[in-house]
Amino acid sequence: MRNLLLLIVKFHAFLLFLVLEAFCFGMIVRYNFFQRVVSMNSANQVVGSMLKGSKDVVGFIHLKEVNDSLMDANARLQTQLSNYKAEMTEFRRPDFCEDEEDSTSVYIYNYTGAKVINNSVQKVNNYLTIDKGSRHGIRPERGVIGSNGIVGVVKEVSPNFATVISVLHKSMHVSSKLKYNNHKGSLKWGVEDPRYATLEGIPKHVRVGIGDTVLTSGFSTFFPSGVLVGVVADVNTLPQNYFHEIKVKLSTDFNALEFVYVVDYIYKSEQKALEQRTQND
Repeated sequence: MRNLLLLIVKFHAFLLFLVLEAFCFGMIVRYNFFQRVVSMNSANQVVGSMLKGSKDVVGFIHLKEVNDSLMDANARLQTQLSNYKAEMTEFRRPDFCEDEEDSTSVYIYNYTGAKVINNSVQKVNNYLTIDKGSRHGIRPERGVIGSNGIVGVVKEVSPNFATVISVLHKSMHVSSKLKYNNHKGSLKWGVEDPRYATLEGIPKHVRVGIGDTVLTSGFSTFFPSGVLVGVVADVNTLPQNYFHEIKVKLSTDFNALEFVYVVDYIYKSEQKALEQRTQND
């Protein structure tokens, strides 16, 4: 308190000057319409700028929560859309095969959103790491897609993280098809350019044009049918070969990959077990 009094005594002249200036300014604003309007507008602009800045700071602090919320919402929409498509394409059983359950009630795919926290594109065998693991329902051998198309397949899982075999991996093969004629082949990466892969297994009597869309075939248990793979960039057919060599420009930009969705095919284990028993016969 004593120091405060000494400070006031030391700077009393300057402080008195500030008080008088404030008093004079108040009198001018109070008794002059034009100055009052200008001062009010200026004050509103200052306060508005301060509020906007405060809101921007708060919004930035909560940006991660907003992104997570949007990612989860998109995952739920992806799940609903895939299952709606499955319901629309399912054939009803004949009346004499019906039981008490509704045969049109189908639940096939579940999507979980995740963020990419590590990624490689320049190696021969490339992997991603995502920020969701077993406690979020992620399991190995689940397909991973992005907003623009296929990404890879889950390899290993820990409680909070998972690694993903990228499409840019020399051992990765994706069952794919040409959209316009439904002819199917196998997509693999050529370990050269992360923008392109090769579609094999399309017979050369099949007409293939540059710009044709390539989709997942649905023959694997990793990806639903119809997920975007890319577009045909070039077609090369040697006379001695029975198949086209089709260069596909991938729809996913792996250098800019940030958010992905893990696809859980509900009947995966049942289908694989049945196919394994069939192969063992």
